[in-house]
Amino acid sequence: MYNQEYLENLIKDKKEESLNLEYKSSQSLDRTNEKKLNEISKDVSAFANANGGILIYGMTEKDHLPDYIDPIDRSFVDREWLEQKIQDSIRPKIENIIIHPLTIAGNNNKVVYLLEIPQSTTAHQASDKKYYKRHNFNAIPMYDYEIRDVFNRIKTPKISVSSKILISSQNMNGGFNPPGVGPKNDMIKTDYILKIYVQNEGKVYAKYINCSIEI
Repeated sequence: MYNQEYLENLIKDKKEESLNLEYKSSQSLDRTNEKKLNEISKDVSAFANANGGILIYGMTEKDHLPDYIDPIDRSFVDREWLEQKIQDSIRPKIENIIIHPLTIAGNNNKVVYLLEIPQSTTAHQASDKKYYKRHNFNAIPMYDYEIRDVFNRIKTPKISVSSKILISSQNMNGGFNPPGVGPKNDMIKTDYILKIYVQNEGKVYAKYINCSIEI
């Protein structure tokens, strides 16, 4: 769950910026500074063109480590404005971005915007007509072959795998007992059933799927 405690834990744990995480101060959303506003499309599109990740507006950093919470005035920059700015400045639009306004110190006008940006199946242009990707701690322009690689994502299936273990018990005399319930003095046999769930979340048909399980 994303809240002020989550942000404080990032600082406490010294969670370093990475390919999938970046901190931005409140000044990065200065509506009076056109250059900084153009950086929004650059930063957001770079995450989508790479592996996706979390972009936090309202957190300062020092040497790529979170320094302190730097809340944004919601009356000046609200969630709707930020969402509209992102959608208007990136082509094509990025689907399924989630913007979480995190209230600070119980003050509804002081917020941190945490953006969950998914990996996209196509390449996105920033407002300067360039394509960017995440590299170490920065957003940098992409080479032609890298752009082509991103465009080719849509040609491959997007597979997710999850698992679940079902537990049931049975006493040796043949009586069935629900999980966690059984006779005290009889010997109990416990069965563990591993179920694997595979889902194709992409738009391309997956003909074969290989799954390796290590126990």
